[in-house]
Amino acid sequence: MKRTQTSRPCDLISKFGITEPCAVDNEHKLKEAFQNDQGFVPAYYLFDAEGKLKSFAAGERGLDMLRSAIERVLPAVEEQATV
Repeated sequence: MKRTQTSRPCDLISKFGITEPCAVDNEHKLKEAFQNDQGFVPAYYLFDAEGKLKSFAAGERGLDMLRSAIERVLPAVEEQATV
């Protein structure tokens, strides 16, 4: 098993005040599991209430691209919360 160096990523996460969950994926297990074939980062994944992957976007404009998917999924989540 490879040992993953995390001090540098952790320092940068702290320095830039990143509050999103972050993962070090040196062995590419997350990349493969989520079929991020090009290895784009940052990568954003949107799951529905059942845990099904609904959308994926990557790169510096990833969140902008994901916005329409969030707007499609959010009403269903809000409706389930009121039932």
